[in-house]
Amino acid sequence: MAQALSGSARYDALASGRDFEARRAPSFNFNQEQSLQSIDKVAALLKAERGQLWINHDSAQSATIPHAPQYVQ
Repeated sequence: MAQALSGSARYDALASGRDFEARRAPSFNFNQEQSLQSIDKVAALLKAERGQLWINHDSAQSATIPHAPQYVQ
């Protein structure tokens, strides 16, 4: 299973899992249309690879993901 990571830079296409589910780009993103296209591409990749999206800013989601020294196989 693949994991896609959304990093901690303020230029990410996504700021939270809620944004991903709603296909909503953060209001501060420079180009909303390109951000939405990126979200759709990530969604298609995750579906094709049966993957997971891990969003660094999403503290609720982060609490459900193992952190070092634990790991995910």
